[in-house]
Formats: sequence, structure tokens, C-alpha cells
Amino acid sequence: MDALFLLSSHLKNGKIGLYELEMDKIRYFAFSDVHGCYQELIDALDNAGYDIDNPHHKLLFLGDAFDKNKDDYHMYVFLRDNIRNHKLIWIMGNHDYYLLNVLRKKQINKSCSNTVKNIALGLNKELKDYDGYIDALLKDGLYKILSEDTRYYFETEKYVFTHAFIPYDKKNNRYDSNWREADEKRWNTCLNNLINFRLAIKYHLLVPGKTLVLGHIGAYYGNITKYHPDLEIDGEEFKALGDKIKRKPKENIRYFQTFYGEGVIGLDARSFDTGLVNVFAFEEEEINGQ
Repeated sequence: MDALFLLSSHLKNGKIGLYELEMDKIRYFAFSDVHGCYQELIDALDNAGYDIDNPHHKLLFLGDAFDKNKDDYHMYVFLRDNIRNHKLIWIMGNHDYYLLNVLRKKQINKSCSNTVKNIALGLNKELKDYDGYIDALLKDGLYKILSEDTRYYFETEKYVFTHAFIPYDKKNNRYDSNWREADEKRWNTCLNNLINFRLAIKYHLLVPGKTLVLGHIGAYYGNITKYHPDLEIDGEEFKALGDKIKRKPKENIRYFQTFYGEGVIGLDARSFDTGLVNVFAFEEEEINGQ
């Protein structure tokens, strides 16, 4: 079918911006695991060509917004406002799930205590205790965003996006064609399993005919396979090298750049250590996503 084009204009800084894109397509800007690195994200999106005023640009976040003591408040406001303006798709990450449970149970745990405090004090500097912090986040709608506005995956004609991995047949290390119908328990098991990516590569547990795009650990694990193809991906030497690279991330920055493999792309740049945020931009039609 011949492409149909839509020309639209928006006033920005006193200038008219003209945007041309196929009517049935959106340009997505995918990123992951920002962990409060707000300014690094804004800079990366700007470098990738993202224009918040372009009606055909949309953000695709693969999860893990907070929990590393960076700029949690401004990151939250950025994600919140883009969700409310229908400019952002948020895929659940393991740290997002931890925070969801904190808000659901109204109890602080160690991994989220600073995040809750940082966001709450950004909303209201007069707050004095954790009960007040949690109430402030609930009132501002963070629980609703995490419980109702996130999803486990997003799918287009060519790609499947998720945080760490898709559900698979763990007993036999096989691809499960029914992964889209997996329940919350199975998805949550996938959110924080560091071995999933390595098993996916070893046993080729990828989505047939599509490219799986991952956050979590996908970039540096993937790049280890690229630069050290002789290492067994589920062996101890591979794991030891990964640990060594993480200890000196800025000296090993090539391992944290976007990994492009056969049937898989890894985005997590370990931004809180490297200052790098990887952005994958593409134009596609949305199919579905839970």
C-alpha cells in the first residue's frame, strides 16, 4: 500500500515546526533502566531527535525508573506528565514493581526508601515522616500509574519490548508460544532474573520472526558475547567478566552501549554508573501490549 503522509505544524519558540510522517506510523524512542538519571535521559532523547511537540513522536520506557539515589523527583514528574499526555508507554521493571508493592502495602522497604522520600519531598518539602511520604505519592497518583498504566510488554510488527525477558518453559529451557497469555506471577518472575538473557542466547528462546528488545542487563551481557565469543555464556568465566566490567563501568563503556544481536537488542546502559542512556528510535505500527 502506498504510504499516506500527514503534514502538521506546531508553534515552538516562535517558529513553525513542520512534521511529515506516514499517517499509520509513530516514531518511538525506546530507553530503559534510567534509575533517576533525569538529565542524562533528557540529553539522550534530545540527541536522538525526540521532539516533545511532534505529535508523531512517542516514548517507550522499558522500566526501572528509580532506586539509585539520583534525581527521582524530576524523573517521576517527567514520566507522570508524559503518561497523562499519552506520550509515554511504560513497561514494568523489577524496581517499579518493588515500589508498587511499597505503595500497595503502605510499608517501606530498604530498596525503595530513598525513592519514596526523594519524590515525596519534591512534591511537598514540609513532609516529616514516611507515612506522610507515602500518602503524598498516593495522592499524586503514582500508585495508579504503576498499577494501571504500566504493562509487561509492548509489541509491534517487528519488535517485542519488555524489561528483562518474556516468560518461557523453564523446565525444558524452551520457547513458550503462549507467553503473551502469562499471568502476573510468571511475568514478575521474569523481572529480576539475571540468567534469563544468557539462557535466551544459549537456547535461542527468542520470539520467532521478531526482535526482542530488553533492558535490565541486556546491553553489557550482550556485548560480552560480542567481544568474547569464546566464553560460555552461562559459565563462571562469563559471569566473572561481567562482574569485573560493572566494577569499572566508565573504563569499559563499550560494553554498555546498545547491543544489537541476532533477534535481540539490549538497551540497559547502567546509567547510574556510566552516565549513558541508550535510545533506540524506530517507526512502526502498534499491534498490542499488556
